[in-house]
Amino acid sequence: EPEPVELEPMELPLLLKGKGTEEEPYVFLCNDACWYSDEFIRSLERPMIEIPAPEPEEGQEPGEPTFELSDTIVVAFAKRQYDNPAGDLERCWGMVFKFDEEGNYVFSVIEVSPDMVQTEEEEEKEPEITPIDYSSGYTASEIAQMRSESQQRIKDLTTQVKVEEIKYKRMQLELSSGIVTAELDGVVKSLVSEQEAAGGYTPLLTVSAGGGYAVTGTVGEFDLASLRVGQTVQVMSYMTGTVAEGQIVEIGDQPTDRGWSNGNYNVSYYPFKVYLSDDAGFQEYDYVEITYGTSDVSSSVYLEMPFVLTENGSSYVYLRGEDGTLEKREVVTGKNLYNSYVEIRSGLTAEDYVAFPYGKEVKAGAPTVEAGWEELYGGSSYAW
Repeated sequence: EPEPVELEPMELPLLLKGKGTEEEPYVFLCNDACWYSDEFIRSLERPMIEIPAPEPEEGQEPGEPTFELSDTIVVAFAKRQYDNPAGDLERCWGMVFKFDEEGNYVFSVIEVSPDMVQTEEEEEKEPEITPIDYSSGYTASEIAQMRSESQQRIKDLTTQVKVEEIKYKRMQLELSSGIVTAELDGVVKSLVSEQEAAGGYTPLLTVSAGGGYAVTGTVGEFDLASLRVGQTVQVMSYMTGTVAEGQIVEIGDQPTDRGWSNGNYNVSYYPFKVYLSDDAGFQEYDYVEITYGTSDVSSSVYLEMPFVLTENGSSYVYLRGEDGTLEKREVVTGKNLYNSYVEIRSGLTAEDYVAFPYGKEVKAGAPTVEAGWEELYGGSSYAW
């Protein structure tokens, strides 16, 4: 792990907006290195307050209001990610300064809500999302396909945001000092001119320690037996699209967070490590996708997710029993496929007829008839 590089300190908070009043406090961007010096406090402009004119006597014209400097200044501070005004809000707090006639002041710390320190970007209204019109004439399979494509696009965009955050942080650290220092000793792998590096956003100098890359992934408990140390896997970089072969060098025996893996949230996930040679063309901190094995989807039973219900931590389906009526049967589920289908590991066979499990008539013992997708959406106890 490389040693962390500290950002340049913000000697004084940066004013973003506000008037210093209780309704519109001054909002400052700051970090843990900021100093609230006497010079900073006395530089705050005291807001003007309106003094209403006294009530006029009968027959007199109303007077004009007067204005005078307030003896109180309200300030809010925001700590944001990467010390960027557009970064995610990490915490916020406030202070109230009260001055006397001689210019002396006292202060107190107050709580402020995140809404009070919102940036202009956060105040903008989020774009409206047009829902899928289920009565628009699309078939059930087309709707399922659109849903799957939308979920995959959300996943891809989320990954890209993470990648861009890492790129931004790297650039910020380099710009803060003006010097880029290699974090390790090694062999120079490539060297280009300043013009080539600037024009193509490529490294000016690439140094390799000769140790390759360690890639960390997770695997569900049902697929754990399909992995072994020494197994070859495919690794693809989300940042560059580069694909290379790696080798599993370690498989953990304690569950961990599922990370970016696809799969059932109700099962445990185990970490494993993959070794890539330093000639693979990857970069440190890349987000990658690991593909292992050659799973035969056709040999497993998969159902579209709407057919599987969950109750008290158990999964079940409605199917046609031996007597031709509906039967509620518990099943054991496995991994997800494209976030649209779920694997049925036990409790169901490819010969069973499954019912669409929604509607008033769907209950154990109800009569069934065979039908296709179009009839299933009618809400009756059809078997498919």
